[in-house]
Order: sequence, then C-alpha cells, then structure tokens
Amino acid sequence: MSKTEKRIRAIGKISTKSSKSGYDSYWLYLPSKLINNRELPFPFHDKEKVDIELTEEGKIIVSKHNTLRDLINEYGLENASLAKVLENKAIENKKRPFLYFKEDMYSFQDTNLKSNRIAHGIIKLLESIGLRKVNQKLTRTVKICAMLPNCPNFIFTWFATSKSRCTFIPLDINLKGDLLTEMLNELEADFFIIDYKFFNTFKQSYKNPSLFKKIILHNSPKDFKFDSNIIPFEEIESNIEENPGIEVKGRHEMEILYTSGTTGKPKGLLFRNYYVLTGSNMGKEMEKVGLKEKSIIYCPLPLFHALAHLLVIFPALFYNASVVLAEKFDVLTFWEEVERYNVTGVIYFGNLLQQLINQPPTRNDRQHPIEWAFGFGISKDTWESFENRFAIPIYEGWTLTEAVGITVNKAGSKGGKNGSVGKPVSGYDIKIVDELGNKLPPGINNIGEIVARSTIPIPLEYYNIKGVKTTPQESWFNTGDYGYRDQDGFYYYVGRKSDLIHSQGERFFASEIEHFVNSHPYILESAAFGVTNSKELDEEIKLCVVLKKAGSLNVEELYDYINMNLASFMVPRYIEFKEELPKTSTNFIQKFLLKKEWKDRISQANTWDARKNLLKKMK
Repeated sequence: MSKTEKRIRAIGKISTKSSKSGYDSYWLYLPSKLINNRELPFPFHDKEKVDIELTEEGKIIVSKHNTLRDLINEYGLENASLAKVLENKAIENKKRPFLYFKEDMYSFQDTNLKSNRIAHGIIKLLESIGLRKVNQKLTRTVKICAMLPNCPNFIFTWFATSKSRCTFIPLDINLKGDLLTEMLNELEADFFIIDYKFFNTFKQSYKNPSLFKKIILHNSPKDFKFDSNIIPFEEIESNIEENPGIEVKGRHEMEILYTSGTTGKPKGLLFRNYYVLTGSNMGKEMEKVGLKEKSIIYCPLPLFHALAHLLVIFPALFYNASVVLAEKFDVLTFWEEVERYNVTGVIYFGNLLQQLINQPPTRNDRQHPIEWAFGFGISKDTWESFENRFAIPIYEGWTLTEAVGITVNKAGSKGGKNGSVGKPVSGYDIKIVDELGNKLPPGINNIGEIVARSTIPIPLEYYNIKGVKTTPQESWFNTGDYGYRDQDGFYYYVGRKSDLIHSQGERFFASEIEHFVNSHPYILESAAFGVTNSKELDEEIKLCVVLKKAGSLNVEELYDYINMNLASFMVPRYIEFKEELPKTSTNFIQKFLLKKEWKDRISQANTWDARKNLLKKMK
C-alpha cells in the first residue's frame, strides 16, 4: 500500500481501481459530521462540501466546508448584523444589481451607499436632540417607526436604521383609526417616518403628534408647510457615503414586526440582529426549489411584513440575487415586469396566483422566464390550475410571523405532493395534536392543531404582550392552525382554528364551503363563517360573496346551487353579496371584521335569510 493510499485511508473509506494508463483512481468517502453546538443558532444537517487538492509532491489535501457553519464562523453570532452583511456584500458584489424598482436599478454597492447617507442623517438627528453624544454610543434604545409603501427608500431606511443601531418598526400602510392610535401609543417610538399619501389618515387618527421627537415626511409636496416637529425626508439624506462604523452586535434590536391581524389585533414581535442569519438558513431550503446565485426574484409582498424579509431580502443578500420590488401586486402589469427584468422566481402569498388565473387566457401564458414560484396560502385546486396553465412549478411552505416553525414542500407536484406544505426544515419540530395535546397519528382523518417548536437557541419575544417572552426550543407553540400529516411525513394545512364551523352536530372547516363556492364561474371569492342569532342557540352559517360581475347571479340561484351539491349541514342559511371583502395587506380575508358586522347588526339588513325566504313562499 502506497503512502498516498495510507493517507486517504486514515481520513475515510477508499476503494481503488487500476486504469489502463497505469495510474490508480481513488473513490474517497468522507463521513459527514453533524454539528450540535448550542452556541450556534442553526443546525448543520446539510451535506458538507469536500475540496480535494493533489499537490506536486503527491500529497492529497482534504478540506471540508459547511456553508452555514462557515457563515457563522465568518460573522460570529455575537457580531452578526444586517449592517455587516450588507457592507460585506457591497464589497463582494459591487455593481451587481440588487434592487429593481420601476425604471431604476440599484446595485449592492448603491444600496449600501444610499443606506449610509440616511444612516449618517439619522445619527446627526440623534445628536441634535441629545439621544446620542458626538462620536459616542446611544444613551438608550431608539425606535424609528415607518409607514412607507414598497419603494427603495423603505429598504435604504431599514438598512440605515440598523447601521445607526436603532430599532426599525415598519407599520401596515392600511392601518387607521383607533387601531393605528393604539399601536403608536404602545410603541412609544422616538421618530415616525411616513409617506405623504398616508399623512392625512395619520393626522385624523393620532391627535397628539408631539409625542414623537420628530415626524419625517416622505414624498412631501413642494408647498407643504413644515415646522419644528415635522421635517422633510431629504433632511436625513446626508452627503456622507462611508460606512458609519457604529458597532452593532447580534443581540442588539434590529426590528419589531407585526403579525397580519387576520384573526384580531396584530401582535408585535422583536427580532434581534442575529436573525438576519436566517436568510442563509432559509436560502438553503429555497435553493432546493430553484433559488441560486444571480436569481431574479419578483417580490409583490409588502415590505412591512415578515415574509418579505424572511423569503426575499435576507436570502437575496446571502445568495447574491436580485429583487424586483413591486409597489403592489397588479395583474395588469405583472407579466410586463416579468419580461422586462427577466424574472426567474416569484414569491407569492394568499390569493395572488388565483388573481392571475382569473385573467383571460392568452397565447403567451407559457412564454416567460419564470422557473419557480414559492410561497404560502393557496389551495390544491389553485395549485393544479396554475401549474397546468402557466407551466410554473409551485413549491408551498408554511410558517407564522413568529417563525417558530417552518415547513417547505420541495417535492411539489412532480413528487406527488401538491396541496402539501411540506416537511419541517432543519431547526424546527412540528406535530399534530388533539384538543388534549395528544399527538395524532398520520392520516387525513386525523386533523388537529399544528404545534411547533424551534431547536434554534433564539428566543421568541413579543413586544406588545406584557410579560410574554419564551424560548421556543423549550416548549411547544400552539399555532392556531389546523392540519394533518401523511405517511411520508408531509404536512397539509386545512385552516385556522377560528375557521372551524359547528353546524347541526358536525364540525368542519369553512374552506370546504369556500372552495366549492369559488369554483362557480360567476364568483370571484367568498368567506364562510359561523354566526349566532340572539333568539336561537345553534350556530348558523353565513356566506359573504363577491361576484366577478355585479348582477350575474342572484342569491336564490346561488343558494340552490349550494343546496344541490353540498351536505345539508354545510348549506349556509345567510348569504350576503358584497363589493369587496376586508383583507389584510397580505390578501387574507379578515373574517373577524365580518363577524363583528353581524354581531353589531350592521350587515343584517343586507343579508338574505334562507329560512325567512322559505316561510315567505309557504304563505
């Protein structure tokens, strides 16, 4: 046995085979070690990359690399921050496009320089009001609230806030009234950056703007009259383009993000700077469905939502990809933007894909550069219809804003798993439990609540729930989502706990009614939910419907259609036609508002009652 062969055998398993040329060829097998270090925030269950170098002296040098572990070693959990990642990527990628918006393009380097200019403006503002001493640290944590539409300045301001070691708090641009007032009072932010298009709504809702040290108005008209409390956004855009050089640690607060508010008041969650490393962890999963270096990702999600950060901005940074930012999703301009920027991947949420399906078919439906679509919240029917029409493979996942559990379906329809949200990604545990918390076995008949926990040692921190701060890996988190698991370990989402309807002794999910109703050619969308009548104890079903064209269908025709095709306990007693349904900014229907309309007797006058209609006919 040669010295070279002995050296290889010492490292791993080897088999040799003589070739006709007289040289030996070696097959080298290296066992991949699993790292379980509680100090590091991510598991390393992915395969390690092995580099083998043959030197002139005949020595074989073997080095092993793990992308995630190398990343942790590069930044260190203690030093991981959004600012540091951006600055490193600006050096690495320079003029490579990072962001496309309408007619503009910003490279990684441009993005860093633009962010630096705003960061220096924020630092100067902090110094002017005594929250930061010149060339010294902040006197306390500074919170910067923002109400901005999807635009480059949203991203630059977010990055700048991180560079100045402040906490960024983006708010839903649709907030108004008492809820907006309550959230602003709760946050006690120091500064409020707001776009002019939302300023009047803000003034009507918030009666005491002097509570902010400064209100910074974005896109203000030329004739706007500023005062000592309200300043133009341009005032925080300095001419200094160097990195601020402020020390930002992984433990420092990065941002507070709010849940969508699908079932009630949004909840705020605090994310620290080390959370940016989830971009690499999530990117590793998305790589298996199509994400790669130089991918061009279409982002129609609102930037104030956590998924835009987790699925788009963070992975794009780590994978050197480009982002096409849509101001909002528009079916009329979507394909034009796809062609203009040569989009290769689309991130979706809710019913965005269904909106594309609802458009009239064209000969160009399959002539596009899109290679994959990844997101959350579509039905199996939508999945199949979209893939068949546009030839774009869909990959579904599931998570919450809390990010205590994440699943990804990497098999897709090619693997026979359309309709599934996939399996848990590394670092998370998922199970299905009954009402008593007992784990349920696999099977479509064993629907229960999805509970999740994270094995990543990063605490879950609610901002606006006093006293709530838990470490996910130590306890299971009740998500309020229901589903089941199949024999192959794939999970299927069925609906929210609040979507359970109890009717005539039966329990089922509203989606079972909605999917059928939405298949009617004249119906755009619907929402089913249980209501109670003050004179009756049983829960009745109400159905709210939006027609594609007003007057194309009457209530009795719709009722007969449902009555002939669904089980009697699923047939709604109440039906109301509406021009639109209340939704979150991520396109999920806010049924709690529809239920409130019923409870407050606001909608009852416009609601058709099947029982009353029958009694009327019998007279």
